[in-house]
Amino acid sequence: MGQRNQEIINALRQSHLFSRLTNIQLDRVCRHSKIVKIEEGQLLFSQGEEVTYFYLVLSGKMKLFRVSPDGQEKIIEIVPQGEVFAEALMFMDQPSYPVNSSALTATVVVGIDAKDFKAMLWDSVGTCLLLLGDMSFRLRKLVHEIDTLTLHTGTCRVANYLLQHAPDADEDKEVCFDLEVA
Repeated sequence: MGQRNQEIINALRQSHLFSRLTNIQLDRVCRHSKIVKIEEGQLLFSQGEEVTYFYLVLSGKMKLFRVSPDGQEKIIEIVPQGEVFAEALMFMDQPSYPVNSSALTATVVVGIDAKDFKAMLWDSVGTCLLLLGDMSFRLRKLVHEIDTLTLHTGTCRVANYLLQHAPDADEDKEVCFDLEVA
């Protein structure tokens, strides 16, 4: 197995979506994937393009967004390192991406062939059930995020964000961190 394949397999194992796949399944996913390097601001795919891949962020951050009829950009999601995006489209037989995707920073993603991954799932009901559980976990996380955004005051949301993104520190030291601008 080459260095590229091992890098992809290691990254896949760290993701909830792929963590329970067998070695044979991981090897198949790896064979039907590609590494894509994207510069800051560069589009990965545009709204309306045919769905061919879903993605795992190896490094950097991706922005999923739509553009309103009056030209305003509406951010749908910021996808950090280690997260998967556009995977649900393969289960919905969605022919085209419903959003645009661009890199917020220099980013590296693994593009996973959506048709081949879906075909692999047809071969294993057990794997489908494991993935269903993992996707349900992600859905619960997003529902919690919606609750946090809509049911709490702005002050509570800022405090929650700071607590979630604060680096670990010793009790005797002052905690400092950089806030990123999206």
